[in-house]
Amino acid sequence: MILTLLKTTLSLFVLFCVGWFFFMVPLGERTLFEHCWRISKTDEARELGREFGEAGSRLVDQIGNRIEEQNSDAEPSHPK
Repeated sequence: MILTLLKTTLSLFVLFCVGWFFFMVPLGERTLFEHCWRISKTDEARELGREFGEAGSRLVDQIGNRIEEQNSDAEPSHPK
């Protein structure tokens, strides 16, 4: 129980340190958060986001089609 508490405390401390670094420590003129924010607002990043969304939709469709095919193949034929 104490080991679990120590692991949780350490994990929270590391998470806090990473968050503090991400939002508070300047890397050049801006923090890491500000750099990421500005990069995400570029036309290229927005295009990449749209392409990821389209690829994800195609993947979901393909998986759905495979599941439907497997379910239709696995259905036993009912004698009449």
